[in-house]
Amino acid sequence: MPNADAGSVAAWSDAFAREGYFVVERAVDGALLAGLQADADCAIREERERLERGEDLYVPVSKLDDRYVISGFVRRSESVRQLVFSEVMAAVCRASLGEEAYLYSETFVVKAPNNEHGWIWHQDSSYLEYVGCGHYPPNLSVWVALDDMTPHNGALRVLPFTTLDVRKVIPHDFTKPWTSQDVVDLGGRDGMPMYIPAGSLVAMDGALPHASDNNRSERYCRAYLVQYSRQPVLKDGQPVQLAVPFVREGVRRVPDIGEVRR
Repeated sequence: MPNADAGSVAAWSDAFAREGYFVVERAVDGALLAGLQADADCAIREERERLERGEDLYVPVSKLDDRYVISGFVRRSESVRQLVFSEVMAAVCRASLGEEAYLYSETFVVKAPNNEHGWIWHQDSSYLEYVGCGHYPPNLSVWVALDDMTPHNGALRVLPFTTLDVRKVIPHDFTKPWTSQDVVDLGGRDGMPMYIPAGSLVAMDGALPHASDNNRSERYCRAYLVQYSRQPVLKDGQPVQLAVPFVREGVRRVPDIGEVRR
């Protein structure tokens, strides 16, 4: 794990406020990284089987032998919980959100070898707008590379706020497929690629535009995406997704499994 002392957190906080993101290289390594990679492989196998059976999907953007988005491993994986509620994640939350942070969502995001589609430009908190919760401030997205990210496997690209100053969520047209550039117009820019080693993370403001190309390599391109919110995100009094307290008054807490599975 990297050094998450007061100086590091201050530097991350400055970068987050100025650019909308920051990178922590090799934030995860050793047995934890191996455990997350094994979980990702399990998630791929299970999602492929669901697609082959024609089942309805919890996240209906997966496509067989193309790309997969699989949620729910925080309820079943010790490795995922170890990451999601780690001290480094608490430090990332303090740098980005402040003294309060709640686990909001978590997913494996995977591209198959030589797949067809990457991810169009978008803002993660556009979903809040879509479900009628746009009055909440943007969430924090933490994207964790589970493989080395290269020009060939569709590395994440970001549009820093100093390049395109969009600190609020732009409406997305979710009637369009997630392969269409018509979902949102962010100017057709190239963005800044995140060529980072496995285990590195990119902490992004929920309003930060980001995208990625398709995977042109012979291996899966695996990542894990976790979102935290400043407060529980509710609709009609119920959480939109998760609302698990994590950082309270600046202090990290590790929820028990009952809270996560609730």
